[in-house]
Amino acid sequence: MATVDNITEPEVSLPVRCPICMRESLVGFRISVIADAFGSGEIRLYADCHVVGWDASQKELEAIVEYLDAAWAADLQKICSEMPGLDGSWNEGSCAFIVAGDLEEFAAEESAGEFAA
Repeated sequence: MATVDNITEPEVSLPVRCPICMRESLVGFRISVIADAFGSGEIRLYADCHVVGWDASQKELEAIVEYLDAAWAADLQKICSEMPGLDGSWNEGSCAFIVAGDLEEFAAEESAGEFAA
């Protein structure tokens, strides 16, 4: 984990394929680096098997987003399943997940008046 003034920033492990030997490994990136990558559409990747770095291609960026969506959805599902009994109407089917694309869709539908009370 990276530290700045005694504050520890969490890291996220991402799968990276070395362009030299094609070996896939998990490489840690600070959360702020991932957030910047989502905003800019750019991230510098590194392989731990060779001293090599490169700018991620569009395909690699899409793979990172898919990986994070799957990993975070699995974590949310696990957390949700560990919290039964908070609501008497709870069941596994009532546990919903919001992923990044859903928020934009919800905002568009809300502004169009589809969710007006």
